[in-house]
Amino acid sequence: MLYVPDFEYILVDLIRYPDDEIRGTPLSRVVMLIFKYIHAPEFMEKLPGMLSLMWELPKLDSGLQYLEMIIRYLLTTAGDKIITTTDEIITMMKDNLPAEGGDLVMTIADELRKEGYEQGIQIGIREGLLDTIEFGLSLRFGDDVLKFMPKIHDINDIKRLRNIKDVIKKARDFSEVKGMIEN
Repeated sequence: MLYVPDFEYILVDLIRYPDDEIRGTPLSRVVMLIFKYIHAPEFMEKLPGMLSLMWELPKLDSGLQYLEMIIRYLLTTAGDKIITTTDEIITMMKDNLPAEGGDLVMTIADELRKEGYEQGIQIGIREGLLDTIEFGLSLRFGDDVLKFMPKIHDINDIKRLRNIKDVIKKARDFSEVKGMIEN
């Protein structure tokens, strides 16, 4: 028997409320205001006011985590529609938080840059492996086997792609490589 939870929820349209009527802790106000304006044209002009509500958060032990959560949400949700660069949001946060908050923002910025750098390296490695595999397949087995490249492009596991590349070098015939691609 399927269990369906029995609960109710209240959906609040924040757009209908003026900003000064949105109350609560600084974090809850910031979150609700971000939700209210995230897709609005005036988001960038409202953001400094939202961030200034967070002046208390860096004093808390979890302040860094809240700031990181908000930065990540803004970067993934607003994306390039509103915020053109990571540095733009970081500068805005630094300008609207007290000095210790700005230091925390820089720590978060460094972490985000490091993650982005590492992701870029992984993407580059993957693209290089895909090019190498395509070249190796063509060279060893002819262009007919390139019809398997779309399947190979669906593979995101770097280790698996390296294994396929290694098998191409040693395989006696394409069936050995095909087994690696399809598993």
